[in-house]
Amino acid sequence: MRGRHGWTVDHEGSYTVRPWSLAVPAVSSSPIATLSYHLGALTEVPTASRRSPLEVLEQAPDPRRKRGVRHRFGAILYISTCAVVSGSKSYAAIAEWAADTAADTLAAMGITAPNASTIRRALSAFTGDGFDTLIGGWLTGRVADARARHGGKARRRAIAVDGTAMRGSRSGDGRARMVMAALDHDAGVVLGQVEIEDKSNEIPSFSVLLDTIDDLEGVVVTADAPHAQCEHAEYLRGRGAFYILTVKLRRSAGVGW
Repeated sequence: MRGRHGWTVDHEGSYTVRPWSLAVPAVSSSPIATLSYHLGALTEVPTASRRSPLEVLEQAPDPRRKRGVRHRFGAILYISTCAVVSGSKSYAAIAEWAADTAADTLAAMGITAPNASTIRRALSAFTGDGFDTLIGGWLTGRVADARARHGGKARRRAIAVDGTAMRGSRSGDGRARMVMAALDHDAGVVLGQVEIEDKSNEIPSFSVLLDTIDDLEGVVVTADAPHAQCEHAEYLRGRGAFYILTVKLRRSAGVGW
C-alpha cells in the first residue's frame, strides 16, 4: 500500500485512528523517536463504520476467466498487499510469505495460499490505478469518519497534489515509474493516486487524479509550480475548490487569474 495512513490494527483486529493535529505527519515506525510523542491518544472508530482492507479489496472486479479459478481475486490482492508491506519484493516471496509466515492467520480467515504463478497472473491482469482507487476511497472514508468524531468539520480541508517516483520501481535503464498523488494535509493520508504515463508529465494527470475524489467543495488544493495552469485553476473552481499554486517569476506575467 502506498503512502502514509492514519489507522492501525491491534491483535484483536480493532481499528483505531489517530486524532488530527498540527504535528508533522509521520508513521509510528519512524526512526526519529521525537516524532512518536506527537501521535497523541488513540481513539476507537465505531464498529458500524468499519470495513476491513479485505472487504474493500473484495470489491475489485475479477479480470480472470471464471473457468479453473480456485482463489478469490480480492484475497490475492489482500495477500499481496500484506506481503509487500512485510517486505516481499517478488511473486515468489509473496507466495512464500502466504504459505509460511501467514498460513495460520489466512486459514482462520478462510483463505488458502496461492502459488507464485497464480499471484503473477492475477496481479498482471489488474491495474495499479484500480488498486489505488479502491484503497484511496476507503482511506478517504476513514479520514472523514475520524474528522467528524473530532469536530474536524469546522476546519477547512486541504489536499496536496504532487508527483513522486514509486519506491522500488526502477528498471534496468535506471528510470522509476512515476505516480501523481493527493495527500490530506491534516491526516497524512494518500486519498488518491494515478500513474503518470511514460513520456508524459504531471500536468495531464492533475484532473484525472482529482476526479477520483468525490467531494472537493470548499477544499484547499495546493500544488507546485508546474500546476500553475489556467486550465487547472478553472477545473478547481468548477469543483468548488480553492487553490494555492506556486507561480514562478517567468510564469507570473502570463497568468490571467
